[in-house]
Amino acid sequence: MPKDIAVDGVYVTPFVGFYLATFVLFLAARLVIVRADLERWFWRPEIAETGLFLAIFALVVTLF
Repeated sequence: MPKDIAVDGVYVTPFVGFYLATFVLFLAARLVIVRADLERWFWRPEIAETGLFLAIFALVVTLF
């Protein structure tokens, strides 16, 4: 696990970087899902998006 990162004297946990990387990947995946009209296959698209975000976050944390 990487140590805290100092940004102008403020210590930031590495999970902030993981979150930002996840957010960018999630937006790209969501764009593909919306354009392909795959949202109609989900009963609750909000819950499916939350699950997708958590899956991407777990993947990013595991890889880095």
